[in-house]
Amino acid sequence: METFKHLSALLCGFALILLVHAQDDQSGFISLDCGLPTNSSYSEPTTGLDYISDAAFISTGVSKSIAAQYKATHQQQTAYVRSFPQGVKNCYRVNITQGTKYLIRASFVYGNYDGLNKLPKFDLLFGANSWDSVAFVDASSSTIKELVHVPTIDYIHVCLVDKGSGTPFISALELRPLKNTTYVTPTGSLKLFLRLDVGSTSNQSYRYDYDALDRIWVPYNYNKWTQLTTSLTVDAQIHNDYQVPSIAMRTASTPIDASAPMDFRWESLDTSTEYYVYLHFAELQQLKANQSRAFNITLNGDYWFGPFVPKDLSSSGLTGEITSYISNLAMLQSLDLSNNSLTGSVPEFLSKLPNLKVLNLERNKLNGSVPADLIQRSTSGSLSLSVGENADLCASISCKKEKKKNIVIPIIASIGGFSILVVAAVAIFMGLKRGRKQGVPQQPNNQVDSFESKKRQFTYSDVLRITNNFQTKVLGRGGFGKVYHGYVDDTQVAVKMLSPTSGQGYQQFQAEACEDSNANVLTWEGRLQIATDAAQGLEYLHNGCKPPILHRDVKATNILLAENFQAKLADFGLSRIFPTDGGTHMSTAVAGTPGYLDPEYHTTGWLNEKSDVYSFGVVLLEIITSRHVISRTQEKVHVSQWVSSMLAKGDIKTIVDPRLCGDYEINSAWKAVELAMECVSETSTRRPNMSAVVTGLKECLAAELARTSVSRVTESADSVVYSMNVTTELSPLAR
Repeated sequence: METFKHLSALLCGFALILLVHAQDDQSGFISLDCGLPTNSSYSEPTTGLDYISDAAFISTGVSKSIAAQYKATHQQQTAYVRSFPQGVKNCYRVNITQGTKYLIRASFVYGNYDGLNKLPKFDLLFGANSWDSVAFVDASSSTIKELVHVPTIDYIHVCLVDKGSGTPFISALELRPLKNTTYVTPTGSLKLFLRLDVGSTSNQSYRYDYDALDRIWVPYNYNKWTQLTTSLTVDAQIHNDYQVPSIAMRTASTPIDASAPMDFRWESLDTSTEYYVYLHFAELQQLKANQSRAFNITLNGDYWFGPFVPKDLSSSGLTGEITSYISNLAMLQSLDLSNNSLTGSVPEFLSKLPNLKVLNLERNKLNGSVPADLIQRSTSGSLSLSVGENADLCASISCKKEKKKNIVIPIIASIGGFSILVVAAVAIFMGLKRGRKQGVPQQPNNQVDSFESKKRQFTYSDVLRITNNFQTKVLGRGGFGKVYHGYVDDTQVAVKMLSPTSGQGYQQFQAEACEDSNANVLTWEGRLQIATDAAQGLEYLHNGCKPPILHRDVKATNILLAENFQAKLADFGLSRIFPTDGGTHMSTAVAGTPGYLDPEYHTTGWLNEKSDVYSFGVVLLEIITSRHVISRTQEKVHVSQWVSSMLAKGDIKTIVDPRLCGDYEINSAWKAVELAMECVSETSTRRPNMSAVVTGLKECLAAELARTSVSRVTESADSVVYSMNVTTELSPLAR
């Protein structure tokens, strides 16, 4: 038996899902009215959901109608059932989008459809795996079964099995696409146990179109709790990926006795069953300046999390500096201060909050520099940091004035003459400094910036000293020559040598990325981190620089890896400043590397930021697959064409580097592949921008980190409160 105790002072929504091993429109929805006559369809009047007949999805069974007295008390999709008096096992086959996470719902209302007035009991299978047993309390109650599942093929099977206790039947079968970043598990599907609208004042269930994802929220209250409500729309502008409906979030419960706990208890008949708990909070009261709400969460009486502060401070009209009181919230995980009028600098104490996972400071009036620790945590993937649309705020490590070490700086040199080449190195880094502030150049004063400001020159003798007479490690080779490792004072540098036999000229001679020589296979997490680092660098060029910079030669060998595998974007010799006069593109001579070159740019000569996106997409495919951009076979197949052919077969395991042996979160892999394929779309308008790419990669990384750090709790306690097997969730909804 398992018990969950929730000690809090405010709870809006509660969802409990157990692990089983087995939008505002209806895009992607599949809604089957089981037993509805062939080729029939309708829009359900209380929800607006569009249903079609199930006849095209199954070849067995017979159509029946429930008794008239039950039709008036249920939604239209329950009026018919498909009954299976013949055969032990009857299966639906539904075509879906492979790799997309779905909420899959099977609904049952007996309604004495067979005139026997005898409640049946039968089994429900998902593919070859057991889903659940279906049973009924009475003829009028609905029974609903839900799964969250990511199919690895392009169809699913839902089967009903006769166990000798009555004829199986089904009323409706529905599929709803979800974001792959939600309801994440290391493996297996999730089966719904509870989904509660805590503090409901209407005593009715809500689903679509209150919930854009068509989840069903059941009202729940307790006589020792009081209700809190607001008439405002909760989370009107910024939704997290779970998109809990506002109507559920704008009511909540809190104990009548402020010192009393809020307890949730349930029974598990199998102690090996794993439960996933999702708690949703929003502050519904306007607290006074000297008030705050914080509480702990316990599991089976043991401390689990806290103190938790249910803040959503976005779009709250906040002014002044970020208050120092936040520094006391040691367990704070998410802080959204976006879309306010906050001024001053980003305080250092935010970087000292050990559990902070999300920090959103977008659309304020903050200035100065983002603390280096916050930037480093964002770069490492442990913090989702958003600071855009703060005109006077610099979000780069190179804004800092302290001396930097262990930074790899490419140096351009040559062999076979007395050439002295100019180096402007700092522009190469992912942590690129904003070069301007309101049009006025900033004066750097640290060692790295000195390379940029003084355009330091290196003679041949300097290069010999830096590379120990070319005896240091060779980091890479390319069409121009070798790349050597070296030091200038305390700063690591990559020295690119132009060989006199090279067929490429000085104007095209650029710093080139080093390839890591470690023979070990890089983990999926490591690959995502490198991709995210590089994407952030490119995103900074496009959005953080004023005016924007287009790289024009994004490729795998132009990504440097530091000792900790932190990726640095390199080689800016082909870069161009993109005019900000409102144009959508600029015309320029086509330049770049075959295989990475945007086909639209190659054809038209029109350059914009989506050309870099295409090139990055190719790099991302390389990272995922570990294949050459152009295959070395006679057919010379591009990596994107090969991945496309594998996607058509639903073969994600072949796409991802087989050397990983499947050691990755499957949803993370699917999303990364889909993101890369969007980037390499033939038409630039179909490609995401780099901000969306960064967001997508962070989601992939978060899913993988959740897999590797998941903890499982299977303790036991006593007491029984809930059962969701039988509900009245398919009753008509008030409109």
